[in-house]
Amino acid sequence: MSEHTRSHRRRIDAVQAPGRPKSRLPGRAACAVLFALFLAVELVGASSEATAANGPHSLNAPIVGVTSTPDGGGYWLVGSDGGVFTFGDARFHGSAANQRLAGPIVGMAATPDGGGYWLVGSDGGIFTGGDARFHGSASSVRLSGHVVGMAATPDGGGYWLVGSDGGIVTGGDARFHGSASTMHLSSPIVGMAATPDGGGYWLVAADGGVFSFGNARFHGSASVAHHGTSMVGMAPFSGGGSYRLAGADGSVFDGSGASSVVPPPGATEANPGTQLPEVPVVLVLPVIVLIVIGVSEAIRRRRSGRAQTA
Repeated sequence: MSEHTRSHRRRIDAVQAPGRPKSRLPGRAACAVLFALFLAVELVGASSEATAANGPHSLNAPIVGVTSTPDGGGYWLVGSDGGVFTFGDARFHGSAANQRLAGPIVGMAATPDGGGYWLVGSDGGIFTGGDARFHGSASSVRLSGHVVGMAATPDGGGYWLVGSDGGIVTGGDARFHGSASTMHLSSPIVGMAATPDGGGYWLVAADGGVFSFGNARFHGSASVAHHGTSMVGMAPFSGGGSYRLAGADGSVFDGSGASSVVPPPGATEANPGTQLPEVPVVLVLPVIVLIVIGVSEAIRRRRSGRAQTA
C-alpha cells in the first residue's frame, strides 16, 4: 500500500473513529430518551390502573351502592367486593377491592365536600377514603340482622348504619331518632337516607315500605305487588325534602310510588364514558423537556459529524 493511500485511510479513520457508529444516538441523548420513555411507561401504567378502577369495565362483583357528589354533577358506584367506580365530576379516593373483607360491602356515603367517602360492610366494618374520617363501626355490635346501608350527617362528623332488622347504629355526631327493630316487618330493611339537617332519616324495606323517624316526613311508598320489583335502596332528592326508591330491575320511583321516574335498563341505555385520570403537570413537563434535549443533542452531534467529514 502506497504512502498516499495509508495517509488517506488515516484521515478517514480519524473522522470515523471517535467511538460509536453515526447511526446510534450519542450517550447523553440516548439516556435522556430512555429516561423519558421510562416516565411515559409509568404514567401509562398509572393511567391504566385508574381507568380500570373508574371506567365502566366488566364487574367482578355486583353494584350495591351509589352516592352523588355535592353539586350533583357526578356519582360513585361501589361493588360488593369494595371496588369503586366514578362518573361525572366524582373523584376516585381509593377502594377496598384489594383488602380482605370480613363481609361484603353493602353501601357507601360521601363527605359533604365530595372529597371522600365511607364504605360499609355487612359486618358493620367501615372503610374510609379521601377526607372521610372514621367515627366508629358496628363490627363489635350484636345486631339481629346484618348491616345493609348507611347515611352521613350533614357536616360529615358522623354517620348512621342500618341493619336488615331495622336497627340503627350511630357514629360520631349522628343522633339516634328511632329504629324499626321492634316493628313487625314484612320484608327486611334494604337502605336508608337522611334529611338535609340530620334531624331525621327514612328506612326502606324490600317490599317498598318506608319508615320515617325524627323530622323526616313520609312521602309515600312503593308496592312490590303494583310495580313488580323489590326495592334495593333509597336516596334523598328535591333538596332532601323527599326521597326516591331504587328497584332491583333498575327502576327508580318517586316518594309517592305512583310512577317510575327512570325507566329500567333496556329502554335507552347511555354510555357513561370512562373518566381518565388527571396527569399532574409536574410529571408531564420533565418528559417533554427530556425529549427535546435528546432530539436537540442528536441533531447537534449529527451536524458536528457532517462538518468534520466535510
